[in-house]
Amino acid sequence: MSNRKFKILSIDGGGIRGIIPAMFLEEIESSLSVPIWEYFDLICGTSTGGIIALAIGFEKPMAEIRRLYEIEGYKIFPISYRKNIFKNASSMFSMLIGNGQKYPTNVLEEELKKEFISNNEFLKMYQSKVGLCIPAVNVSSGQVVVFKTPHKVINPKEETFSNDANKAVWEVARATSAAPSYFKTAAIENSFFVDGGLYANNPSLVGIIEARRCGFELSEISILSLGTGTSIYETPHKKAKNMNLLNWGWVKGIFELSLEAQSMAVENQVSLLNPQQYKRLQHIFKTKLELDHMEQLPDFKCAAEKMIKENKDGILSEFFTEKAKGFLYPIKGEN
Repeated sequence: MSNRKFKILSIDGGGIRGIIPAMFLEEIESSLSVPIWEYFDLICGTSTGGIIALAIGFEKPMAEIRRLYEIEGYKIFPISYRKNIFKNASSMFSMLIGNGQKYPTNVLEEELKKEFISNNEFLKMYQSKVGLCIPAVNVSSGQVVVFKTPHKVINPKEETFSNDANKAVWEVARATSAAPSYFKTAAIENSFFVDGGLYANNPSLVGIIEARRCGFELSEISILSLGTGTSIYETPHKKAKNMNLLNWGWVKGIFELSLEAQSMAVENQVSLLNPQQYKRLQHIFKTKLELDHMEQLPDFKCAAEKMIKENKDGILSEFFTEKAKGFLYPIKGEN
């Protein structure tokens, strides 16, 4: 029996709820003598989880990413755009017949640019310390995409994935987190992208597929999957009978339901693996969750603290006692 072990870290999407895995990883990081990325062969992240995954790949301290949610989150998701009647009306106009953004997308873009720059140059994907897979959707071509650090695969044929090697990291982060009805589409080269959560909000399967492409058997794959919180999605019978645009919350409800449904579907599928191979951390809330409601931030932080208290020691012993072998560390210097 093979003693190879391909280790994957997977991080869900979920808007401001990303503070939950960010805080958990910050606590894990405080107990390590080396960076988190050294314990994984591949890190997958979607939307807000994609931003965290990219941060890990470029050795950004998790405390810095936590600050992004706690401080900059109020700029990215300004409460006034929901509660101020004039700004709310402007957002609705933009969502219906404008560029589709509920919030000023330039604020998010500027924050991402500040995070992923070094020596006045934007960081590129090939510079990551570890293999990365970041899902998005190309609305120009109607195709699902996974932005990847350059690496070699052997299935179904031997080849090198290097198309994304020189893509700016901030642009990849912007593409995976371009949530429909929240932010306008993200432009990269000649295409426009939206949030990868539409098909891979829990990107664990994305990681498994990439590991299989690299020649690893299912029995050799180990996954730590971090959720951003979930709640039971319920709609009153009378309302569910007529799911018009208003009842869907002006499209927002469709997107949020797709995130929850996709995450649960993947969890059900991947949980068929040996329990020792797939560890899923997810907090279940009793109240309805929002991607953009900064008022819920204290609740999300409490959920993170509970997750830390109940799981930190076990996760440290299970995933952070032995460094990864570096099977998928990016090929440096790709052009």
